[in-house]
Amino acid sequence: SPTSEPTTRWESEVAQGKSDPFRFFSKIGEEFWDDNKDLEASGIDVAPDGSHLILVSDEGEIIFLNLRDYESGHCKISSISGVDGDDLEGVAIDPGAWDPDDMHVYIVHEGADDDDPILYKVSYEFNDGRCSARVVDSANLEGAIPCMKTSNGIESLGLKSASSGGDPAVFFVGIQDTGNVYEVTSEGESTGSDSCYEGGMGGDDISGATYSSKYGHLWSYVESKNSIAVVDPAQDCTVATYRIGSGMDEEGLALDFEHKLLYMAVDGQGDGSVVSVYNFTYPQGLDECIDSRGSCGGFQVCGGKKRGNNFFG
Repeated sequence: SPTSEPTTRWESEVAQGKSDPFRFFSKIGEEFWDDNKDLEASGIDVAPDGSHLILVSDEGEIIFLNLRDYESGHCKISSISGVDGDDLEGVAIDPGAWDPDDMHVYIVHEGADDDDPILYKVSYEFNDGRCSARVVDSANLEGAIPCMKTSNGIESLGLKSASSGGDPAVFFVGIQDTGNVYEVTSEGESTGSDSCYEGGMGGDDISGATYSSKYGHLWSYVESKNSIAVVDPAQDCTVATYRIGSGMDEEGLALDFEHKLLYMAVDGQGDGSVVSVYNFTYPQGLDECIDSRGSCGGFQVCGGKKRGNNFFG
């Protein structure tokens, strides 16, 4: 696995704004992806203990990549019990609902055109190349975001705040063809009509998102720009942009802030997906807006019928 202690010189250059905050280290599971060229990876997140990655695919699979050994111990599930349809796009873990002995992850169906955008809570097991998963709850997000009858749907999912006590988890969901990001709860509710943000760089095609609660920044990957935008929701503006994409159809972004690692997932479009890992150090001085596009608040939710809690028992 990569070092979690980048060189002092590199960290200093990042802090002074002289270098990008990430540095390529390796690819993960190259043989696994070669053996599964039909998989088109989309969303990605990292387990809270840093032991594995969880991905979903455009065809409805869920994939687990072992981070203890990049070359072995990976696993995929072709269909998830309780998931209706394919086109899974986002993955996010709520630490309030995750324990090494009781693991859960949230995944989202894109909900494009006439499909419903469904947020699934999935219970899973993953150990030494063996895995299983089943849906334990779901929520229809149609009543939390604008209607998407002619949209490409949700393309990214990122955790904003963990569940705690009786409060549900809150997520950022990004809409591909507008680039807007909305706050929704794990119960399928909007957090308010002002909880919408421009995903960065003034463009569409947002495809990945992750949030730093420590710094209050949303890191979003904008595929059409092959770049990451760092958004400050409190100021309704972008505070930094970094070019990182290779033009290979990157569709997933995850940051492990504790271990100073960044992960990128490439779709592959039938040629085999790729997951890359970068050493990462948090840049300093991200407190000034570099644009003035502002919020997309004041939106109208679609108002569809929600599925109840414990839908799957």
